[in-house]
This record gives sequence, structure tokens and C-alpha cells, in this order.
Amino acid sequence: MQQRYPTRPNYGIVGLNPQLVHLNYVPLSVPGADTHIADWAHFNSIDYNPALDQIIVSSREFSEIWVIDHSTTTAQAAGHVGGRYGKGGDLLWRYGNPASWNGGTRANQSLYFQHNAQWIDPGLPGAGNILVFNNGWFRTNGPSYSSVMEIQPAGYGRARLSWQYVAPAPASFFAAIVSGAQRLANGNTLITEGTTGRLFEVTRTRAIVWQYVNPMIRTGPLARSAVPPPIQVSGLNRLPNVSANITFRSLRYAPTFAGFAGKTLTAGSPIELP
Repeated sequence: MQQRYPTRPNYGIVGLNPQLVHLNYVPLSVPGADTHIADWAHFNSIDYNPALDQIIVSSREFSEIWVIDHSTTTAQAAGHVGGRYGKGGDLLWRYGNPASWNGGTRANQSLYFQHNAQWIDPGLPGAGNILVFNNGWFRTNGPSYSSVMEIQPAGYGRARLSWQYVAPAPASFFAAIVSGAQRLANGNTLITEGTTGRLFEVTRTRAIVWQYVNPMIRTGPLARSAVPPPIQVSGLNRLPNVSANITFRSLRYAPTFAGFAGKTLTAGSPIELP
């Protein structure tokens, strides 16, 4: 939807239509936003919920996560009716940054350049809730820090917080880009602090029970005691604290993972040096 050119298609009042994407929202004036207008929405994750027949995407530049109806035909998705939920290609839910659709200001923002939005799988604690890594870069209510949020949709722009991980000293856990989280079968959450390559597991009470630092950099593995050197990622403004062992995301696979069935797992070369 656009609210700039009355004679052109899809003109209307953006703030009254949260089910539509504001085509002229380009957050280049927002600290931390990318500089590539061609990468306007920058989707950095996608997940499918077969029970709901819905798709969730994470739009970094909008600082929002969106849910759409997967059941629609191409024709229905081009309009506003049809599909399992009767809304065609409209957004079924959105959350994170009401300023992106004139539903509020940045003071009302709750997500900041987030990554890895996903539904928690059936059979896991919190099943059906949405887990998202909130990078927390340039928060409007204080210093930057990251968090992992488990939420339940509650209408356009709204969500109920079921659980959250924030470090005891919030700024000590901060990754401006990349990163992710995974709910484990034991109820713990595996977190990837991507810019430092740190992987750690926390309990529901937020205690860290395991952690590991990725030793791999572009030239190969580091020694166990080595500190990964800093790097600069091009295309992003003022990107802080990025190490050469930057890790986009990590997942834990149990020995019973279906993908291992019928496979012989053979140890390879060490991934870290003595």
C-alpha cells in the first residue's frame, strides 16, 4: 500500500491497513539500517507451520515478522479474499515495529533487526509459540542488547511474551546482525550469538549450562586459546563487535535425527587446534 501518489494503484491510508505492507517504508534514516535500497525488506528467515498452513518471514529492514496464508492460490494471493483464512495475500499478523505501517512510532518498537523467527515444533516445550532472536541494535529505550523472545500472536502489532532470555548484564549479550535460537527437547534453548561465534544453552530459568565458541575462521581453525580477530562487514553502518568466526546460525541434532538414519557417521578433521 502507498499513501504518496493518489492517482496510482493501491493508494490509501497506510495506518488503517495493517494487513498490507507499506511500499514506501525505507528505513535508511534509522540507525543500524542497511544502505542497499534494492534489499528493501531483507528477509533473513522463513518457516512453515503445516498445522496452520501459514508461513512466517522475518524482515530485517522493517524490524518486523509477518505471517501469511500458505493455502491461497496465486490469484487469491494477489487479492484480499480467499484461502483458508479468507484474506488472500494480506498479512494475517505482524509484529515488531508499528512505525513501519504508521500504527505507532519507534517509541513503540519491540523488535530491532531481528533474525530466525520460527514456530516451536510440535512435541517441544512451548510448541506453537514463536521464537525469535531480537538483535536489539539501537533500541529506542536504552543501550543496545540482544534477547531471545518466545511470543504468542495477539492481533496486528501485538504479542504476548511467554518467555525471554536477556543476560544478567544485558549489554554483555549483544549481536547486531545474524544469530538465532532453537528450542530443545529438554526445554532449554540453544542460542547463537552470531557476531562472536558463541553458542550457548540456557534453561527456562535462564541459567547457562553449556557454551562453546566457534573456532573456525576463513583461513581455517584457530587454536583453542586463540582470540578470533575482529573484522568489518561491508554495507552496514557502524557495525560493532564482529569477529572472524562470525556464525549465522546453529542447530543441534539428536542422534535420533531422521536425517542420520542409514548413515555411517565418521569423524573428520579437528575443528580446533590444540
